[in-house]
Amino acid sequence: MFRRGSLDFSHRLWPQALGYVVNAIVSRLIFNLHQVPPAEAAAVKRLLDENHVAYYETSPGFWGTGVHGLWLIEGAVIEAAASQDAEEKTRLVAEPLPSDEQRLAEAKSLIIEFQEGFAQKARDEHRQSVIRGRAPSFWGNVKQKPFKALLLIFFVSALIALLISPLWLFTAL
Repeated sequence: MFRRGSLDFSHRLWPQALGYVVNAIVSRLIFNLHQVPPAEAAAVKRLLDENHVAYYETSPGFWGTGVHGLWLIEGAVIEAAASQDAEEKTRLVAEPLPSDEQRLAEAKSLIIEFQEGFAQKARDEHRQSVIRGRAPSFWGNVKQKPFKALLLIFFVSALIALLISPLWLFTAL
């Protein structure tokens, strides 16, 4: 189990769940989770787990001032300590470990590919909802919440009047 400062990050490391030993030195941000829907975040974590990327997750903290993201553990040495298959153990030990830059580039390319597919899927769903007439629109929102729309128009008009009023005062002098 590795500790950095007073924070224990061992609960998010996939290798420990599989019986691997991890020695971590430094980490780099591979995916910022700020304003990411939970379904997309879970899918990205699943993608990283399936591709055996050693990462951990940080939360933004109580005040939201921290970085909510997934971090690649640099310098991670992964050994097949609990592997049942002897061939897999020798293959993992015999293969040269990729450099941190290669692992970072691989992880980011995996996430970029995933995001392109996710964005295309979202565009297709939106296009289908527009065709069916179920897509959210300004007039649809006004029809659903007319009081809120009237309040918004009133406050915008009051703000514009407040901003323009100094011009009237100076022209009168």
